[in-house]
Amino acid sequence: MIDNSPAWRSDTNAALVVAEINRHALRSIPKGNIANPNCKTMAAMPVLKPVLKQLHDRAGLKRLAASTCQAGSGAGVAGVAELELQIDALGKGAGVLASRGGAMTFPAPKKWAVPIAINGVALNYKPGEDGYTDEELKPRDETRKILEIPGLPVSGTCVCVPVCAGHSVPINAQFGRPVSAAAATGILGQAPGVVVTGIPNALEATGRDPVYVGRIRPDRTRAARPRAVAE
Repeated sequence: MIDNSPAWRSDTNAALVVAEINRHALRSIPKGNIANPNCKTMAAMPVLKPVLKQLHDRAGLKRLAASTCQAGSGAGVAGVAELELQIDALGKGAGVLASRGGAMTFPAPKKWAVPIAINGVALNYKPGEDGYTDEELKPRDETRKILEIPGLPVSGTCVCVPVCAGHSVPINAQFGRPVSAAAATGILGQAPGVVVTGIPNALEATGRDPVYVGRIRPDRTRAARPRAVAE
């Protein structure tokens, strides 16, 4: 059984698979269940795994931090419909919002706690462990399982944005040794399912299968413990 829900993702007797990354996990599925990860994790794996495959043994992945910009489609057809309804209600009222803030009246939100149209919603789930929501803990647990690095520190912040389709995930990856942006870019240019582009954006990716990645650069705030940053 191939399952798209979160029911089996953490089950040690079920495989959690991204086809280009860890299909070897299909060799052992005692329960016969194959799960695919959360959409945010799914997008990040084709970018992270190729770099790790060539660099992990000598560079050592130490930490990941990511902030998502999640599209309305993450809430399904109903999410896209709600975003469309709120945009229609806005009409030409963007100038009103710019000058008077919440003066604009939107249809009552259902999928999000507040209106999503021309807005950013940083909390749409009940906070749990250490203030993180379940939506922010999924990528942590799934990344550890898929990359086979138990205990990998992963921190995430999920933000819903007024985009119809196409999630964006800025990723900050910290390695034990220096990894140049040029080296990472060269590896990703050859990675299956990945397209290196100048300005990755949701419109470019909508309706297409690859993960678009760009703006690969070093993190200058941690000179002693270099990290690579990508979007």
